[in-house]
Amino acid sequence: MVPSSSGAVVRFTVATFVWTWLWWGLTIGLLRVNPNSSWTILTSFLGTCGPAVVAIVFRIRLQGSRGALRSIGRSLRPRGSRWAWVLLSTAVVGVVGVARAAHQAFAGSPPEAPALWFIIPALVAMAIVGGGQEEIGWRGVLQPALTWHLGRWAGAVLAGVVWFCWHLPLWWTPGAVQQHIPMAAFAAFCIGFSLLVQRGFEVTGGSVLLAVWLHALNNASAVWLVFYSSASNQPPIGSWVLGTAYLAVGIVVMMARYGGESTNSGASAETTRDCRSVD
Repeated sequence: MVPSSSGAVVRFTVATFVWTWLWWGLTIGLLRVNPNSSWTILTSFLGTCGPAVVAIVFRIRLQGSRGALRSIGRSLRPRGSRWAWVLLSTAVVGVVGVARAAHQAFAGSPPEAPALWFIIPALVAMAIVGGGQEEIGWRGVLQPALTWHLGRWAGAVLAGVVWFCWHLPLWWTPGAVQQHIPMAAFAAFCIGFSLLVQRGFEVTGGSVLLAVWLHALNNASAVWLVFYSSASNQPPIGSWVLGTAYLAVGIVVMMARYGGESTNSGASAETTRDCRSVD
């Protein structure tokens, strides 16, 4: 579903920010009152669900409950060449691995990684509750809408900027990973990842599942390939390398040609047909 009016895009974005920032604001308040509050697990998670919640509401308004369920289900089906998935997945793990190597070289050894058997559960968790669920909104609604209105480059970059701004409260949230990552480095990551996903859209016919997978893979990889340190006296080299590398890889893949490309817009045929306003 792509909102056809700029007003609908703005309303989707504002509603997502309001939902998330209210829950994350409550999380920050609870942590300041009681750093050990178990309620913050719920409030933080509800904030993270903002993009998906608002996207589902938008789809229901446009398509009805059954139509929304069917269209979301179709968007989460695997599409495109398996080699496209393999190459993009390799790029994600490679970038995180390079960032980890840089961190280890300049800031010392990172914490010990979990056991290898935990990889599959971690990927599933990251896809469902650890960030992957955001993509139902960011890549299922916002990025296709922005590329529809602005073109592939400007739309993907703006989606990355919006995604970065949405994360801002986490720099004031005790215990959040963002507190150990410079804002500019994280902004570069958000833009680079959005470019990478945009190219993935173009070679898979707009698969939102690919975005969910790449997001989960990035987050899960960082559990084993730790690229940052919580120590204040260690330089954030790994974070800078991560952001810079994602930006470079995103630009390169956007410029690359691929024989299995199925669309130039980054939106599936279904998405194109649904290019109607929710006004």
